[in-house]
Amino acid sequence: MPVETDPAAGLARAAGTALAMPLVAMATLLRGIRSRKTVTNAELETLDDALAQIRRTALRCQQLGWLVDSSTQEPPQRLALDMVVQEVLRNQQAALQTHGVEVHRYLQPVEVEGAPRLITRLLESVLEWASGQGRRILVKLGMRQWPANALLAVRIVRAKPTAGQAAPEAADDLSWHLLVHTARALGVHAERRIAPDAITLMLDFPDTVSPAEAEAREASESQFAGAEDSQFGHLGTFFAAESPSRGKH
Repeated sequence: MPVETDPAAGLARAAGTALAMPLVAMATLLRGIRSRKTVTNAELETLDDALAQIRRTALRCQQLGWLVDSSTQEPPQRLALDMVVQEVLRNQQAALQTHGVEVHRYLQPVEVEGAPRLITRLLESVLEWASGQGRRILVKLGMRQWPANALLAVRIVRAKPTAGQAAPEAADDLSWHLLVHTARALGVHAERRIAPDAITLMLDFPDTVSPAEAEAREASESQFAGAEDSQFGHLGTFFAAESPSRGKH
């Protein structure tokens, strides 16, 4: 289902819920500690977890504020989206493994125009939201045939509900709101499809560099590099040798 218009009330409700849950847990624990005048290690761990949830909520609210702050906007750049996805996955690998999340990827070379930090934050928010929905995530990046846009598909595999058991809903929590608002700031269309055994998120990037345009740019850059070689000798060959190549992952 396409992501519907997201009213401010929904965002405020998600933020309030994210704060209320750990605060209620802390209040319950503190009442018990005061009555007994002792604290157990398990209670201390629960308090630590509650504080960590509050810190995460505060960070997400700061990130949402950053999205609407025009002073933080950066100019768009041409980016290799497959390389950015790889980097985000690599940076999040340890945290995902700690939570028992398994990620499989298939990435084709795709280039887009966009604000680098904003695209990185979108991909980070996608992983954060997805890891809260299931423990097996499939990430696929490629191109639509028409329109010729980059398409990032993220499929979260869930355990099939047993007979008579309803499938769990995909929570519209604060991590989901952050994902949606970041996508909108980039002009990226987000669509979420929910099935009993899986949730699929589709991100459509309209500012995609077409393959023909990318080839034309690369040819132009090659001609420029050839002209530079005649002036700087071996330096042009050195940079050509160091240019990264990309392929399927």
